[in-house]
Amino acid sequence: MPEARSPVRPGTPSGEKAWAIGDKLQLEQLLHQLLSRSNNTSGNAALQTASTLLSWSIYGVTYRWNKEGRQETPAVLAGRLVPLISSGVSMLTAPSTE
Repeated sequence: MPEARSPVRPGTPSGEKAWAIGDKLQLEQLLHQLLSRSNNTSGNAALQTASTLLSWSIYGVTYRWNKEGRQETPAVLAGRLVPLISSGVSMLTAPSTE
């Protein structure tokens, strides 16, 4: 019996599963909502860019962590990521100096 395969969206790189793309998009949408709530100064384009940047960064780090055999616990990984993410979000939500 052939192995069941996950669907692949047309136009995606070979082997990239549709669920992975859906996860990235859901994460991006969640981050956009959170950033929108905490920031009244940046325009939608800046928030969308920040959401995309953060979601792909988080996805990439966790993808590598998983591929390399999860050498550290999720809590340790999150402990390394949160300060980096917080610094970036702080820069975005700081009052503009323009």
